[in-house]
Amino acid sequence: MQKIGDQEIRWPIAVLLIIIGATYFTGLDNEFVFDDLSVLKNNICLGDLSTLKHLFTWDYFATFSEYTYRPLGSFTYWFDAWIWGHRSFGYHVTNLILHLATVAALFGLVHALGGNFRSAFLTATVFGLNPVFSEAVYCSGFREDLLVALTSILVLTVVVSSSRHLSGRRRVGLAGWLFVLALFSKESAAAIPPVCLITLLFNSPGIPLNLVKDRKRTTGILFCVLAGYLYLRFSLLKHPLDSLTNFHGGSFFSNLINVPRSYMLAMWKFLLPVSLAPDYPLSFWNEQLFWAGACLLILIISAIALAFNRRERFPLITFGFLGFVTIFSVTANWIPIPQFFGERYLYLPGALLSIAAGSFLDRILTSIETLPSRKMRVLKPVAAILTAALFTGYIYGTRTAAGVWASEYNLWTHTLQKRPRSSLAREHIGAWWVNSGNLPKARDFFIATRALDPSTPEPLANLVSVSLMSGDYKEAKKLIRQGLDEFENTGIFQTKAGFFEASKGDHKKAEIWFRKALEVNPYDARPLYHLGRYYLSYNHLDEAGEAAREYRRKAPGDPQGVILLADIFEAEDNLYEAWRLLGWLNKRLPGDAAVEKKLDRITRLKQIKQAPKR
Repeated sequence: MQKIGDQEIRWPIAVLLIIIGATYFTGLDNEFVFDDLSVLKNNICLGDLSTLKHLFTWDYFATFSEYTYRPLGSFTYWFDAWIWGHRSFGYHVTNLILHLATVAALFGLVHALGGNFRSAFLTATVFGLNPVFSEAVYCSGFREDLLVALTSILVLTVVVSSSRHLSGRRRVGLAGWLFVLALFSKESAAAIPPVCLITLLFNSPGIPLNLVKDRKRTTGILFCVLAGYLYLRFSLLKHPLDSLTNFHGGSFFSNLINVPRSYMLAMWKFLLPVSLAPDYPLSFWNEQLFWAGACLLILIISAIALAFNRRERFPLITFGFLGFVTIFSVTANWIPIPQFFGERYLYLPGALLSIAAGSFLDRILTSIETLPSRKMRVLKPVAAILTAALFTGYIYGTRTAAGVWASEYNLWTHTLQKRPRSSLAREHIGAWWVNSGNLPKARDFFIATRALDPSTPEPLANLVSVSLMSGDYKEAKKLIRQGLDEFENTGIFQTKAGFFEASKGDHKKAEIWFRKALEVNPYDARPLYHLGRYYLSYNHLDEAGEAAREYRRKAPGDPQGVILLADIFEAEDNLYEAWRLLGWLNKRLPGDAAVEKKLDRITRLKQIKQAPKR
């Protein structure tokens, strides 16, 4: 068999990348969906040099519901907006390029680990076309999963590479900087140093001693970088909203025995990527079900022990499986584990699982080739047909997913069909009906969401909003009282109470409730915006300006803050500043009818004021 570096085998890799690109091509025209809406669509921090500095502040992440410091992903979004504007097409193109780059990097990692061409090619094909990975590619707001996978695979490749060009400080320096980029992409990169330890188990006797020392030294440096990152990230630079324990669930014990279920679900979706959806509710087991969790836990541990025992005979299969378990444990924040499972969680750990799958398929084909010629003449065509059928199914599934992720409505109606008890799908469909103006349908979906998931405040808060919008103040008052009783410490229902009082015309009480919301949850910036609106309505322009500027500082990417400031400048008869702000916002959000209407009105007022008197 030829070596991977031969010129003759480069064209199959290029063909594979073209096939993967063509498979995902139909999704390039998809709209913004799911997290894209909050992170990208109306984010005025993207694409403008004056707002670039905001991408590296804690307030930016809190505003866009990220709550985690991932500046590399945010910078790529800024760069996309700078090139493409706020068109979803450009973001999808970047995601596809990153996916193709990750496929190529994974091919190189298998080569660096000592795999032959066929095992590397099959690994890249399984990873590049498996529909379970399509969620991370089709949803631009999940780009952090693409970035952390690409950078992490490159780190592993540098660590295990036997190239003489990567020796000593060069290996350590390159791996270290790539690891920093991985950590700034997503915190799941913290699992990479332990995976590097796993690679040390596969050092064959023929490896030069200096290369073994290089690998050990580099792995040690990566652990030092990780320790520094964890200290800075979760101690000195800890965001007040950061928490690894805010997932809904039971005690530590019930969370622990629930872990194997998430592994099984991940393996199941990887092996049988059908009926995919962005929401897999994973309710917690009661501690009384100890034996069920214990049996699964024993099964996982036994599989790890068996793989470790067979590592010399099946090195790539063992490495892929152990790497998957290690990374997925961190990716899913498994103590305590969240109540849901997202396919995007599989993107990085699934890349290593693809190594095991590709090596396994290569072993099967190699076994067939060693059979007597009579049997091989029968089994070889059968194996080829089955392999072709497998990847044809992959292509069909991945292309079908493009239609699912084409629009917000398509995504959540599909999810509801596949997961009839998905409260997340009902919540998003309800929000879609609110935006469409059909409040009765929205109410029905929010009531169903509340029934399925009474432990979270959002469904109840949405019902309050629908009641206020439909003028049912009696129902709104009852729901607000219920929310204050059940979720007093969130600040959400204090804000809703402020809306309620404002809708009745009692702006003094509205101000009191908005201030209470800030006291309960000072990290939620929205009450500042409503305070600014309150002061503006009473012509208290100094107070309104102070609240608006504070809101702009805490929520730099929200266009409503800019609109509020423009309205305040207009009230102060400073039409030039109002026109300037709205003009800037119109460039950031081209095609926004409300912004264009405001800008046109201010422009006319400005022209009338500046017109010479006769």
